[in-house]
Amino acid sequence: MRALLVLIAAVLLATAMPVVAQPDLSRRIGTTVADTGAPGYRFERVILPAEAGGQGYRFNLAIPLAPPPATGYPAVWLLDGNAALMETPATLLQALAKAPSPPLLVFVAHDNDLRIDSAARAHDYTPRLPGGEAAQVDPLGRRNGGADGFLDLLTGAARERVRQVVPLDDARQAIWGHSYGGVFVLHALFSRPDAFATYAAVDPSLWWGEGYLLKEAGNAASATAVTLWLAAGENGADAASGKAPPSQPSPASGGRGESGMPNDSLPRLRGRAGAGATEAEPRPANDEDSSLPRVRGRAGVGVTEAEPRPANDEDSSLPRVRGRVGVGAIEAEPRPANADRPDHAPMRRARDAVPPGAAKDLVERQRARGVEARYVPLPGLSHGQTLGASLPLFLPAFAGMAPP
Repeated sequence: MRALLVLIAAVLLATAMPVVAQPDLSRRIGTTVADTGAPGYRFERVILPAEAGGQGYRFNLAIPLAPPPATGYPAVWLLDGNAALMETPATLLQALAKAPSPPLLVFVAHDNDLRIDSAARAHDYTPRLPGGEAAQVDPLGRRNGGADGFLDLLTGAARERVRQVVPLDDARQAIWGHSYGGVFVLHALFSRPDAFATYAAVDPSLWWGEGYLLKEAGNAASATAVTLWLAAGENGADAASGKAPPSQPSPASGGRGESGMPNDSLPRLRGRAGAGATEAEPRPANDEDSSLPRVRGRAGVGVTEAEPRPANDEDSSLPRVRGRVGVGAIEAEPRPANADRPDHAPMRRARDAVPPGAAKDLVERQRARGVEARYVPLPGLSHGQTLGASLPLFLPAFAGMAPP
């Protein structure tokens, strides 16, 4: 039996496929440009406190030092505001300050110091699905369905509160979002295209709701005088669906590793199995979708051990594995009985519902309904890396500048 377990473990290590990695969900925002300052901008914070046990919000405002136009400042509302603020360097703000009409940046965050508030964003950034309360849970067990209420808050109380600090040009308001934030941006475009003038979705999770946004796009009314800017990473797989594009040959397993999981749920491995080091490649700290532990060690002769995961890690669904491959024990660490263990069958169904190239197709469909739509590829980047990479592309474009 031990020999069989060793063989199975070696096969899993040797056949593991690329992954989109898991963040440290306890990571705090730390010091940002809001604290250190940037030429041409000043910062101010607005708080909307929680009401009746609800969610509180903070809005870090990057305000141009240049006087506002007669119509008010154009503004970009950036979801996952703490993460976006961490990815905004002073040099980018310095460049934006030289625009003919520098934009106000509104970093929209839940009122805490977490870089990413996973549970809160899962609720606020996703629309309500048909099927009652049971349908309002994503494959990771998080409550969904609050997007319409959150859109009301952004266009109502939040906009009025920001307007008390600086004048706003209602005709030049933009919304930017990444991943689930991209889901929110597209839902707003399809359901209330008059809420903003410009919609920027970066690597939107089109698989969410088993392709719900693709269906919503098909039912959306025609829209004019609005702009869609959709960027997607192209790192050997379609970021929206997690599938290899047609030009990328899929493995004989049908796009899955030997475990039957999708390719992007297993760690990247490198080295010489059986003789040399087989080790997980380093993964960006801000990637969001990994479901298996990182594996490291010497396959066949050394230690193969899962790296420790944060106590609040939400996406792990398999036990941690440790031991000596080939010469020692392979042992699964039991997870606590009350640990969240997402059902991966819904995740597989969700990803299977979205074809490769769906993001590009979505842009073409929006052009057909009158939207000025642009697709921006971000080649060679993982899902998490596209967040920061999109900012120096979109923000200058919105300000009417060439990227710095």
